[in-house]
Amino acid sequence: MPLDRAHVTVASRIMLPTYIGFFLIIGCNYIIDPPRLAQSPMLRFADSLMSLQVWGSLFVACSLIMAAAMWSKRRTLYRFGLILAGTSMGLWAIAATFGAFLEPISFSAWAWPTFVTCATVASNRSLVRGEYDRTGG
Repeated sequence: MPLDRAHVTVASRIMLPTYIGFFLIIGCNYIIDPPRLAQSPMLRFADSLMSLQVWGSLFVACSLIMAAAMWSKRRTLYRFGLILAGTSMGLWAIAATFGAFLEPISFSAWAWPTFVTCATVASNRSLVRGEYDRTGG
């Protein structure tokens, strides 16, 4: 089943392009502005685990894979991008969780990457099941 407007849910019509923009913006920010970002305890901790430029490159790669999938209408390619994105955000959530006990990081820092991870899992499941808006709306 192709990855096009007629073959995805109404929610996916919103979320699939949103993932592309989200991962592109976050990724470019981590690549371009590490000195400024290092002022944040969480980002400083993440940088100590793996360079923010590497995190950023990973996020940009997720975005580019998903954008290529949207352009080519390849559902499987988009699913690969979602899995990579969800995994990277899952790792970010784990880093935030451990970092909260090692650095002066907020104890809720894990919440947003966990939310993004869950959203990517939900979208992937929707694409696997071939769910789409059968009303034509």
